[in-house]
Amino acid sequence: AVRKAARRAPGAAVEATRREPGRFEAWVDAPASAIAGLLAALDATDALDATDAARAAADGVAAAHDRVVLKSGFVLAGAVESRDARELVLRVGPEQVRVPARTVERVEPASARRRVRIVVVLP
Repeated sequence: AVRKAARRAPGAAVEATRREPGRFEAWVDAPASAIAGLLAALDATDALDATDAARAAADGVAAAHDRVVLKSGFVLAGAVESRDARELVLRVGPEQVRVPARTVERVEPASARRRVRIVVVLP
């Protein structure tokens, strides 16, 4: 079921699997923007039902937008339009937000890959 779901999520690939008594584990490498689709594809199979905790965990690593982490700890989400030595321009809905480059700690693109561990507890 996990391999079938990974084929439906664009860019996702199953790296490894392990089966133990009472549980199945899979490590999936996927773009952050595809993780929600991966969970939806898993939930759509007859074999698995995603719990609210699983959905919350997927939301924690999924990203439909680029994330800009500021040195102050704030996180901005949107589409990075440009970035140079002076500033970063982020589109948030219809608005453009200009952020001084010295305040940016890091930029996490929505296309950045995440390695996700999926654990299925078997009945």
